[in-house]
Amino acid sequence: MIVQPNNHLGDSDDPRGHTKPISLIAAMDERRTIGLNNRLPWNTRWVYEFFENNINDNAVIVGRRTYEGKSIPVPAGKTVLISNTIKSTPRGLFTAMSPGTALAVAEKLPVQEIMVVGGQQTFEAFLDRARTIRLLIIHESAIGDRYFPKIDLRIFKLVSAERLTSGTARTSVIYARKH
Repeated sequence: MIVQPNNHLGDSDDPRGHTKPISLIAAMDERRTIGLNNRLPWNTRWVYEFFENNINDNAVIVGRRTYEGKSIPVPAGKTVLISNTIKSTPRGLFTAMSPGTALAVAEKLPVQEIMVVGGQQTFEAFLDRARTIRLLIIHESAIGDRYFPKIDLRIFKLVSAERLTSGTARTSVIYARKH
């Protein structure tokens, strides 16, 4: 199902009408690298599991390039793909032509939370609306061409950090919006 656009996030969307919390979920290195050629720089089971465990049964909003990279699990029937160039909707997904329309579609799904899983432009579009940011920070440099936006610590506070030591050193962190 292709949903018509409403320009960009916020245009003709009453923010009070959006009640479901929005979380950004990303795996990145310490330099905020999140992608290379539309794929995650890491192809490991634990990165996949990080996304899978954080998405649970929630709605997912994903940009076209990230979706086409097929490195992040997206649940059928609960995923909204943002694209203004795709000609037909992939089976089991909704397609929206703008972030604002994607948010409106995700709000109508029978879920508790909306998870934004990338890529760079999609994170940038939703950062101002995010309630939480869930990151897997990998402690080795990756080569990349896409980056997670800078987190403003005047707006977000670190609420959880867990160092994971099996395999590659990494830390799972959660930031929450200050109110």
